[in-house]
Amino acid sequence: MVTLHTNLGDHAAFMPIKTGALSAAGLTLDFCGPRVPHTGFKDMVRRGAYDFGEFALGTFLQAVIYDKPLMLLPVTIVARFPHPMIECRSAGRTAPSAMAGRRIGVRTYSQTTAIWVRGILDESYGVDPADVTWVCTDDAHLAEYVDPPNVERSTAASEHLPAMLVSGEIDALIVGGDMAKKRDGIEPLIPEPNAAARAWYGRHGYVPINHMLAIGRDVAERHPEAVRDVYRLFAEAKASAPIGPDGIDFLPVGFEAVRAPVEAMIDHAFRQRVIPRRLSFDEVFGDAARLLGA
Repeated sequence: MVTLHTNLGDHAAFMPIKTGALSAAGLTLDFCGPRVPHTGFKDMVRRGAYDFGEFALGTFLQAVIYDKPLMLLPVTIVARFPHPMIECRSAGRTAPSAMAGRRIGVRTYSQTTAIWVRGILDESYGVDPADVTWVCTDDAHLAEYVDPPNVERSTAASEHLPAMLVSGEIDALIVGGDMAKKRDGIEPLIPEPNAAARAWYGRHGYVPINHMLAIGRDVAERHPEAVRDVYRLFAEAKASAPIGPDGIDFLPVGFEAVRAPVEAMIDHAFRQRVIPRRLSFDEVFGDAARLLGA
């Protein structure tokens, strides 16, 4: 029996795995991660706290750069359109295209949601990320990473960022799922963000990926069949999950299914100085492709 210590949130599509309705003979999954999965990412990459679990895509690209012993499986755990996730004050609101020279708050510069938002501001509204001051409260998941010079570290805690937006200390705020809530006088920076997201999808044909499955390289070396079982379980769970609104696949599984969003994330991360060079798709998934026989 192989037991894998796991960090996975309560995602509807994958609850059959957490409840044991989907299982593999000889494999036990110990869901010992924190209630909020992203709070376990730093421990996973810095000290191998979990055998496998959901993991931020942007952080994994940095893990490749700094040769961390992790392998990425082509399984999407969280994907979403980030258009509603940058907010501004309603009074005297500024157009997205006028963000150059402004101050935008975000918990961490290398946060995956922030990479996607900056990519959209760059692609769709002509805002070069280098022309914005990014006000951050936390460090990156990887200790080796140093923020670019246009990042300002605030001494405030991340939960104070919304108050900084209300007070005018920052001009906009990128929010994650745990910070997004309706507040008086605050609205999305991108007008009609859901319509903007649908139009963006029509041009690109994929949903931006936030979290995928990462597994310790040592686990893969010691228990390759267990890793193949994990991949099979998640693929089966995804196949049984309902399709998203308008037939959009929010949970692509498989190397070719995730290629477009992963390559886009690589491009954005390189342009934004989250990684120092443009990685190839094989550098990100080569180990997994060889193990899975793809």
